[in-house]
Order: sequence, then structure tokens, then C-alpha cells
Amino acid sequence: MDRVSETDGARAGGRLGWLATAPVGLVVLLAVGVLFDATTIGFAARENLFDFYQRLAPRAPISGERAGAPRGAVFIAIDDASLDRFGPWPWPRTRLADLVETANASGAAAVAFDAPVTGLDPLSPENAGRIWLERKPDAGLAAKLAETPRHDAVFAKVLKAAPSLLSLEATPNAAAAEAPPPRTPVTVQEGRLQDLALPQKGAAEAPPSILGAAASDIAVRTLTPDRDGVLRRAPTVWIVDRAVRPSLALGAARLALGAPKAVIDVEADRFWVSSRAASGVTLGVRRSPTLADASLRLHAPKSTAPRTISAATLLRSPGEAARSLQGRVA
Repeated sequence: MDRVSETDGARAGGRLGWLATAPVGLVVLLAVGVLFDATTIGFAARENLFDFYQRLAPRAPISGERAGAPRGAVFIAIDDASLDRFGPWPWPRTRLADLVETANASGAAAVAFDAPVTGLDPLSPENAGRIWLERKPDAGLAAKLAETPRHDAVFAKVLKAAPSLLSLEATPNAAAAEAPPPRTPVTVQEGRLQDLALPQKGAAEAPPSILGAAASDIAVRTLTPDRDGVLRRAPTVWIVDRAVRPSLALGAARLALGAPKAVIDVEADRFWVSSRAASGVTLGVRRSPTLADASLRLHAPKSTAPRTISAATLLRSPGEAARSLQGRVA
């Protein structure tokens, strides 16, 4: 998360310099469309103009590494090679523990799970054994299963040892679950969080309590596209079941930067839908400007292909994986 540099701004300004010579009527027409409320036809005009700017001046790729800057993210892919090697998804949570442990040992700044980890692990001995023993009781097998470590206990131990983030999906129809209290302190520069118009969801399905207590935090992975189906913004903070939780992106960035908390900046004299308007979010010494609801406008690069590493490669060749994971969020 970072400000757009002055060089990037100058480059974009040069590309958009034609607006200065455009017919006045055209500029006025575009401005009127942008100033319309989002519930009117002006919504389409404003967002189409934003999309046009995106195509005209995509985000420049970051070249080189700046001191203290996070190196971005790498997706650990559950690809065909991984499924061929380790079997169909979902994998037992001991395998997830292997991924976290290896990524952490390979220098990952943090490990964040985009896919929610919920419910029972059907491959854990106590769960698989219970089904078997219901059909054919066996005292000896039951005793051996009782001595076998539970998968969630193994996974929790590894999560606790690494900067780790589990996720939950906030949906209107989710059953309420007892999630542990958020551990990412979110504060407002001036005022109260209740005074901001933050996105809200009623409930979400949480990870098992033993895993939620072991992870560094539980973040919200929900993204909501605009009414035309295009994703243009990403919330940094959610209110889920009356608790303030970071988005997956904000939570991962905080862990990678080692920031103790997230601070939402507000504009003293600006209001949005009768609430105070956010203007930015700060992690340590790094600040990113936001929209009024503390969401980020997505400034996409020309190529959006993410960095990936196969889970099979990570577990088979940790040394090779270290070159991809060092200092990055996995």
C-alpha cells in the first residue's frame, strides 16, 4: 500500500493533457456526469470515465525494491501438479500446516488464507474414525485414534508460530458464528469508528475456535463489485456482527509491515451520507488515500497476472520457493 509517486502522477498527467484542449462543452458534460449521485444515471458516466482513465494510464509496475517496502504477494496455487501429487481438494489440515511452516521457513513476511477454513476436517483421525467405528466398533482402533494428534491441533501450532491470517466470508445469509475478537487494532485519527460509514455485514462463518485463537487475526475476504459487475474498489475495514475487522488485504499488509495498528484518517469538514468521510488509512509510516467509506480505488496495472508458486513446488523444493517468497505475503 503506497501513495502514487509524483513521477507516476506527472506521467499520467502528461497522458491526460489532451483534456486541457478539449471542447469546454465536453468537459462540462463529463463533470456533470461525475457529480451525479451514484443512484442516478450519472453513476455509469462516472465509472465509465474512471475505467477509461484506467485503460489510458494503467498503474506502472514497481521496479526495484525500496527500503522498508513490502515486496507484494505470491499466490500458492493448488494447481493440477499439486492435486496430482497430494490428492483432491480439500486437503487435510496437516497438509495446510506443512504449507504454512514451509512458507514461513522460506522467508514469507506473512501467510494469509484466501479460502475460508471452516467446519470439521473430515480427514482428521477423530472424525474419519468416528464414521468407521459407528459402522464397526473396534476398541483397539478407537484407542489408537485417541492417541493420534488431531489435525486442527497440529495446524493451530503452526499458525501460532508464524504471522498468519485466516479469512471469513461475510454474506447476508451466513449463520452467526462465535469468532474470536479482532486482533488488528483499528482506530480513527479523530472521532469514533461509529461515526464512519463503513461497509457492514450481519454475520459470517468463522474458523474453528482453536484455529481462530492461534492465527494472528481473522480478516474479511469479501469484495463487492459495482452494480454493473465490475470490481473497482476494495474495502479496508468491515463491520461484521458489530465487530470491526480488517479486510484480507489490510490485515496481510499490517503483518508484512509489522505495523501495530491501522489508523483511518478523516476529513474534519467532509461528510458522506450523514457520516464522517474517511480520507486514508495508515499502517506505520505508510499511508494510502481512500474513498469516503475507507475503501481503496483499484488502480490496476496493464498486466494483472499474479505471481504464483505451485504448492507442489513449495513442498518439494523449499530452496527454490525461497527465492519467490522472501519478504512477500503468501
